[in-house]
Amino acid sequence: MAVTSVTATPITWANVFPGAGLAWSNPGNAAVSDNVYASCYAGVQGSQYLRGLNLGGNIPAGATILCMEVLIEGVCVALTTNAEAFFWESGGAIGSTRAVTINDTEGVTTTGTPTELWGITGLTPARVNGSTFGFSLRV
Repeated sequence: MAVTSVTATPITWANVFPGAGLAWSNPGNAAVSDNVYASCYAGVQGSQYLRGLNLGGNIPAGATILCMEVLIEGVCVALTTNAEAFFWESGGAIGSTRAVTINDTEGVTTTGTPTELWGITGLTPARVNGSTFGFSLRV
């Protein structure tokens, strides 16, 4: 059996859970790797959630999903900060929440490994390709 890697980037980005931390500015900027970022100056209060949904339907029907690895591009101005990252489906967090370090120099941080599913069971191409499946980040 051939193993294929599929890269999927959320198409729709939004700031969610108003009232719980500071809002993200320009959340749509998270959709493309072009050094124009969604931003949040959260300080000690923390941020609301930056959520990306709709991975574009790139996983072929009948495929077996073996892992979920996430690459986060960004920079934390003036200091290194810890963030929490998790997958999202149909209005709620699913699986395990991960701690992610975002450094004070621009770069890409990888969370998850090529062999894990973040504690999510029953992943199918239909679920992952759905418009309500995605990823969230909070600093």
